[in-house]
Amino acid sequence: MYTDDILTLLWKHAPLIVIHITIGALLGLGTAVLGSPVYTSTASGLVAAEGNAGARSVTSANTIITAVMPTLAKIGTSNSVLTEVANSTGIDKGEIEHSISVSNTENSLIIEVTAQSSSPERAQKIAAAEIEAIRNIIGTLSVRAQEEASLTLTDIDTASLPASPSAPSRKRNSLYGAILGGAAGLIVALSINYSRRQTEEDDGRRAPTTSRKSALPGMVDPGKRA
Repeated sequence: MYTDDILTLLWKHAPLIVIHITIGALLGLGTAVLGSPVYTSTASGLVAAEGNAGARSVTSANTIITAVMPTLAKIGTSNSVLTEVANSTGIDKGEIEHSISVSNTENSLIIEVTAQSSSPERAQKIAAAEIEAIRNIIGTLSVRAQEEASLTLTDIDTASLPASPSAPSRKRNSLYGAILGGAAGLIVALSINYSRRQTEEDDGRRAPTTSRKSALPGMVDPGKRA
C-alpha cells in the first residue's frame, strides 16, 4: 500500500478513527477517575564520613561512593530494614515492601527514598521511617582512609507530604487510551478496506464468465442437434 493509498484510507475513514480515539480517551479517563489514588512521598539524605575530631573527611568521599553507596541502596530494602519500618509505623510489612524504593544518584553521596501509599500522610510516614532506619544502619558503619571515620546521614529533604496523587494520571491515561483507540480504529479501517477490495476482486473474476455466456445467445449444445 502506497503513501497516497494510506492517506486516502485515513481521509475516507477519518470519522471512524476519530470515534475510536474518542472512546479510547474516555475509557482511559474513566480508569483514572475510578482507580485508587496513589500518593508519593520522597526524602533524601547526604552520607558523610566524620573523623574523631568531628571534622568531615573529604578524602573518604571516593571510598564511600564506590564501596558504600551501592550497598546502602540495597540495604534500604532489606528484610531487617523493612521490619524496622513496619514496627515503627505499624503498617503491614508486605505493603511497605511494595511501596518503598531506595536509590543512589550515580557518583554522589545522596541516598533517595520514595514511598507510595493510598493516602499522603501514610506515604510520608513510610518515607520518614525508611530514611530513619537507613540512618540507624549508617550509624553502625565506618570507613578508613587516612583515619577511621564514622558514617553519618544528614537530611537534605525530609519526607514530603504529597499535595496530590501521583497516579493514576488522568492526562496520561487519556493519552494512552486515545493512542490505543486510534490504533484500533486504524485496524478496523484496514479490515473494512481489505474486505471491500476482496469483494471487488471476486466480482471482477465472476464478470468475464457471465459476459462470455451472454455473448453467445444463439449457440446450441452439439449433443442436442437433430
